[in-house]
Amino acid sequence: MLIDMHVYTAGGGQTLEEVANAAREFGLDGILVANREASAAVAVDAARLSGEGFRVFVGVEIPTRSGDVIVLVPQLDPFFTREEWRQLTSLGKPEFADVVALAEREGGAVLLVQPYDRERESAPRDRLFALQGMAAIEVATDTVDARTIRTTIESIAASSVPAFAGSARKGRAGGRSRWATIFSRPVTSQSDLIAAVRAGNMWAVELGAQPAPARDDRPRPDRDDRGRRDDRGGRDDRGGRPDRNGRPGDRGPGGPGGRPDARGPRDDRGPREDRGPREDRGPRPERPATVEPVAAAAPAAPAVEPAAPAAPAAPVAAPRKPAPAPAPVAAPAAAAAAPAAVEGESSADGEAKRRSRRRRSRKGGAKPATEA
Repeated sequence: MLIDMHVYTAGGGQTLEEVANAAREFGLDGILVANREASAAVAVDAARLSGEGFRVFVGVEIPTRSGDVIVLVPQLDPFFTREEWRQLTSLGKPEFADVVALAEREGGAVLLVQPYDRERESAPRDRLFALQGMAAIEVATDTVDARTIRTTIESIAASSVPAFAGSARKGRAGGRSRWATIFSRPVTSQSDLIAAVRAGNMWAVELGAQPAPARDDRPRPDRDDRGRRDDRGGRDDRGGRPDRNGRPGDRGPGGPGGRPDARGPRDDRGPREDRGPREDRGPRPERPATVEPVAAAAPAAPAVEPAAPAAPAAPVAAPRKPAPAPAPVAAPAAAAAAPAAVEGESSADGEAKRRSRRRRSRKGGAKPATEA
């Protein structure tokens, strides 16, 4: 089922009946009339103009602070006939969330209109990803250029929000749209339309667009019609360069763009022997010697002198052995016969005894023994 999901009748110079008849003749199965801030007159005539095989659906376009939207509700009366939606627009542009809340209370849906249209002051553009509660997004209309359509399609390609399209025209062209929306199932009422939008069973389509032919379907000329290589003429048939006195080019006398040769041909100059030997012609001028510039050599890295070998270590003298101590001298035999001093005896007592022995020895005439 093919439906134009965005049709204007107010201010376009056509009545709703004229727009509906034009859309039916164009091949559409229905239209959604969504005038800007107006719905009473359309809601009254919609049921009368809906017939077998063609349906007229009603919505209203409301400008919000975050973009323009189309509001759909299941019942036309009293929401559209009495325009109960004006409770939101009486004090200016309402918030997007307030419009969504009103539509949900009525069991309807909110559709975002042309988010990247530069002609709409409140178009959300990339801010549309922050909006919550919209059931679908309009990706194409007859009033926007191809770049805007491509930008919108690329922006919502990764989202899960369904897309729709419509004409959005004002004027005598109403009902004949280049863009429309196709539904997978028949839609016969406002409730069916809202259910299909919420389920995403719709796709935006361009009417009358011819698909580009595939590469294999392009017509190709027959190879025999291009002619064989022999028929195109060989290298000899293309013509060669004119003879220019034995040399290529028109530089001979009289040739176009040539220069006269004052010396004449080589044969007229005479043989080389007639010009005399080299000695008669004088010395050959010396050519100035050319000095080839020598590139400056890179500074050589400082050479590292090898370290001198270490001197061998002086031998360490072995420690001398201590000289043997002298042997003790033996005491005389007489000294050995002398009585040893009594241990613990004082020196004074010993001296007194020695004196006593000397006196006794003198009295007896005997020679006193040598003391040690």
